[in-house]
Amino acid sequence: MKMVKRSIGLIILLSFIVLVIQFGSNLFTNGYENHYVITGDNIQFDVQEVYQKELGDAYYLKISSNNMKFHYTVDNHFNKQKKIIKDIQYIMKDGMMCIFPVFTKKEISVNILCRDSTRLYAYETIKNDARVVSFVDSLKKKGYSLSAWNVVEVATNKATLSTVFNDHILDGDTILVWAYKGLELITKEKNEFLSLYGFDKYENTHGRLVGHYYVVPVYDNNRVFDFHKIHIINLDSMTKKEMELEQGLQQDTYINGVVNDKLYYFDPDHLVQVQIDPKKRSEKVVGTVDDNAQYYDGEFSTVNIYDFVSNKKEFQINYQDNQKLMSYHPSKIYESDTSYYYLTSDGGFYQLNKYDLELPVLLWNNGNMKEIKIMNDSVYFITDDTLYFYQEEYGLHSVIQNQEWNYNSNHIFDVYRKSK
Repeated sequence: MKMVKRSIGLIILLSFIVLVIQFGSNLFTNGYENHYVITGDNIQFDVQEVYQKELGDAYYLKISSNNMKFHYTVDNHFNKQKKIIKDIQYIMKDGMMCIFPVFTKKEISVNILCRDSTRLYAYETIKNDARVVSFVDSLKKKGYSLSAWNVVEVATNKATLSTVFNDHILDGDTILVWAYKGLELITKEKNEFLSLYGFDKYENTHGRLVGHYYVVPVYDNNRVFDFHKIHIINLDSMTKKEMELEQGLQQDTYINGVVNDKLYYFDPDHLVQVQIDPKKRSEKVVGTVDDNAQYYDGEFSTVNIYDFVSNKKEFQINYQDNQKLMSYHPSKIYESDTSYYYLTSDGGFYQLNKYDLELPVLLWNNGNMKEIKIMNDSVYFITDDTLYFYQEEYGLHSVIQNQEWNYNSNHIFDVYRKSK
């Protein structure tokens, strides 16, 4: 009997050691690839599960059944464990398949994806299709839920110039709206106005979000918009400070772009390019007639400064060498800090996973999008007089309405997301 008890104890100890080793190996791994099968009624799904820290500490999931292929990206809420999908709900009707993966953690959800013989569709694109409506109804009856599946009327609140759907704003997001005499600062909880000027500055020609700072000039007067000072607004502490510029800038100055939390101005009258570091509250001349100017297209290069005079040179990543991206004939490409590229093509707005560019997802059709901004896996854009917000879990929602945007929308808003 003692021998049996010792054997059982030894088995338990060895099992515990194996579990600790497995957990430890998962915890410290930077990546793995795993393949497994999920079976349902008369169907089999092959799952390719890839975890890579380089993917933004996320899982890439490719799900296939015959010639129907889908993919998802899921944040690492699983401590790098394997086989995170336990079931796949689906429908197949009239040449279209829709799926809804179910994860080992109940609180983790992704949205429905659908596909036919031509392309992948996000739920937002196809949510009014009768087959999708029926599928959502069946999922709800089984106890599944997602914010994007529900239409909820929310109240509007008035800001200085804007009408705001505050309940549609994510926790931690601050939307900054150019309001001529200053900035509207809009969050889920409140709408505030930060006064900057005693006059109207119609176009936002010189203000930008730089990391967790907003940088905007202190103009010399209301007729000639030269400036020798800038406001530096800290969006974490909601404080505003002024910074003197050694190099005064003329009103024709324009912004080249923001790189590594530094803002680049070019003054074509003085033939000078200036770098502003709001964190250090420092100014550096980086371009002159003698030294030429700096251009950024994914890496910095020195170019003839007179090229910045004849054409406004705004920094832009060069994707021409990415043959797969270019094969979709994009009119514009956007890149998130995490797992995705986004592109506009033939009136459609698509999402592509950086790990696998073979499966573009049509998010929606809209040929009238302006001022598109990507925040991780969120999309903000203006159409007509309305700012919209999209995230897979929440769907597409109106956030702000402002009639002025029918006429003036260039650089009219920015979004700051506070780090968690």
